[in-house]
This record gives sequence, structure tokens and C-alpha cells, in this order.
Amino acid sequence: MGSTYPFPSIFTIGHGDTSGRALFSLEFDGLTAGGIAPDPDASNPAGWKTYRRKLIRRGVSTCLPIKATHRGHVWIWDFIADATVRGGALRMLTILDEYTRECHVLQADRALRSGEVLTWLQKAIAQHGAPEYLRSDNGSEFIAKIVQRWLAQNQIKTIYIEPGSPWQNGFVESFHGRFRDECLNREQLWTLTEARVVIEDYRHKYNQRRPHSRLGYQSPARFAAQLTSSPSAVGLRPPSVGDGQTQNPGATSTTTASD
Repeated sequence: MGSTYPFPSIFTIGHGDTSGRALFSLEFDGLTAGGIAPDPDASNPAGWKTYRRKLIRRGVSTCLPIKATHRGHVWIWDFIADATVRGGALRMLTILDEYTRECHVLQADRALRSGEVLTWLQKAIAQHGAPEYLRSDNGSEFIAKIVQRWLAQNQIKTIYIEPGSPWQNGFVESFHGRFRDECLNREQLWTLTEARVVIEDYRHKYNQRRPHSRLGYQSPARFAAQLTSSPSAVGLRPPSVGDGQTQNPGATSTTTASD
């Protein structure tokens, strides 16, 4: 006598992985399903639900990958995460000039959304002039429509690295490694306010005093000061030699770096 619903001819259960999670296997007269049934059709009259893998959102690059050749040519932005001693989340936004190695923004907060990320980018541009290109991963804050629309309006091209390919953004990964070794792993950060003070102090020292072998063992600020000024990228404001996000816009920018 026939049956309206498929009846499993074989049902097995076991512990096949190291996490101890049970693995199920069903066989329906040659049809095998590992916990997933096909769409409702002649072979699946029961109409079991089908689970499909969620598509990963990706940003659309507006140019080919490019290597920075002058100041303000390519900026990089990314996030690095940590926590306070009491377990509070710390998320830090990093904005760097790929050519001069200057750190324009190193902002700590509990969470940073796309609107806040855009605000910090605008502050960096007001301080240093607009970049020609922005390189980043496919983080939701960087591919948000509000960010994409603003970048397009200001003629700033985007370069998105391939998912799971951090080596395509090697400089920011290197910076984050130094930042963690030289600051985050050495300091006990109890509150968000304390974290902001300590991190901003590190950013200042990194720009003004930390030597880089690829810059002739000069600090980023001193190296940038010796460069001849290049044309402003978008015309929002000419680049200025300064340290970054806390400088008074009305004050005259001076740089006194030492190796």
C-alpha cells in the first residue's frame, strides 16, 4: 500500500565532528538529505522547507586596485576591536594615508555605525584634504548606501578588497598589529574615556615620533612635511601638514617630529 509522504528507509545519528554536534542523515529511496529537504515538487510532496545560504553583500569598486604614489592618493579605513578590563566592547575606526603612513583617525567607541564612520571621514578630509581613492574591506559600514552616495557625490573612488583576503589591505593590517602590540596589549583600559585618551596619545606619538624604515626612518609627520604639495583631490580643502583629528582648524599647523 502506497504512502502520501516519503518514509525514511535509513535513519542514522552520530557524533561526527569534534564539537560533539549530532549529524543526521536521511535517505528516501536514493534521495539523501543532511537535515535539508528539497523544494515542494513531485519528489517532495510533504513540502519541507528548504534552507539556502545567505548571500554576502559586497561593495562595488569604482576603479581597479592601485598602489599609492603620493600623499592623499589612497586612504585606507578599517576597524579593530578590543575590550575594556570590565568587558565593555571597544571598536576603533582607523583611517590612514597609504603613502605617508599618517594615521588621520583612530577613534574608539562602543559601536560605530555608518553615519558616524562618515562623520569621521569628513573630519579627516576637512583636516587633510580629500583622497582620490578609499581602500577597505566589505564591512557593512563601508558599503552602506549613505556612505556610497556621499563618496560618489564627492568623486572619491572606492577600492574593495576580495572577501577573506586581508593581505590585499596589508598596510592597515600591519598598523593594527603594531597598535595592538604597542598600545592595546600594554595598557589596562578601564573605561571608554580612558581608552580614548590613551589611544589618541598613541596616535599622536605614532605620527610625530615613530620612525618607519620605508620612510627613511622618519616619522610620518616629518616625511609628509618634506613632500612637495600635490594637487587637492576633490577640491574640498587643500591638504595641510598636521597631526589629525584633534587639531584646532583655526590654528597654524606646525610639525616638530623627531625620530
